[in-house]
Amino acid sequence: MKKVFFSFIATLGLTYAGFAQNLQDILQKNNIRIEESGPAEPQPNSFTGTVTLQLQTSEKPGEQIQMTMRFKKWQTTVETTLDQTQSSRMIFDHQNHKMTVLLDGGGKGKSGKTGIVTKIPNLSVDAGQDNNAVKIEKTSEKKNILGYECTKWIITTDDGVAETWVTDAIRFNPFKAMGASMKNRSNQYIDQVDGFAMETVFVDNRNYTTTMKVTAIDTKEPDAVHFSTDGYQLMDMSNNVNFMNPGR
Repeated sequence: MKKVFFSFIATLGLTYAGFAQNLQDILQKNNIRIEESGPAEPQPNSFTGTVTLQLQTSEKPGEQIQMTMRFKKWQTTVETTLDQTQSSRMIFDHQNHKMTVLLDGGGKGKSGKTGIVTKIPNLSVDAGQDNNAVKIEKTSEKKNILGYECTKWIITTDDGVAETWVTDAIRFNPFKAMGASMKNRSNQYIDQVDGFAMETVFVDNRNYTTTMKVTAIDTKEPDAVHFSTDGYQLMDMSNNVNFMNPGR
């Protein structure tokens, strides 16, 4: 569970202090491989709107990550802020199987606004366990989060236990959507959680706790400015198959 959970979260938030190096560290630490097979079949988003969430882990108690995810039919943007200071933005073009990483500050351009265009990686996670051993339980417990009625799900694996509150009022699973875009074959059991996760608490076997909470949802179509790269100096690495592969 942990490796699958973080393959999604880490891919979204990998750009705080240096795109390539951070990505390689994340991939190696979590046994995630980037495959060189063809792109996944393009899948449109089934949800249009903006979701803001916060991510914290007891392993790094002083850090708080805020993510704003914006969805249109064929595009997703993820704007990530660490401790209200360091920020990055990623634009996923699902139809053309490309992603753009935008960084504000620290670049060599006049404005310090730089970007890298790559292919959306085809991720393969070595889960290190039999998916048949994963236990998924949909409970009868309910609670209201931001006006949405949620049901508690419990996912137990050999890495730890996740309790997640899911609403079926939004028929969209970001884990499944991003996994499909990245051709991730490790999400068989995540896919079974039907609906939108509003809050997830994962406790691993070391007793570290990771909490992800949705803090706002807006179902209006996001403004085009959030998907724009105007003003950024872009480096196109989409034809370099080894750019994001550690050790290549």
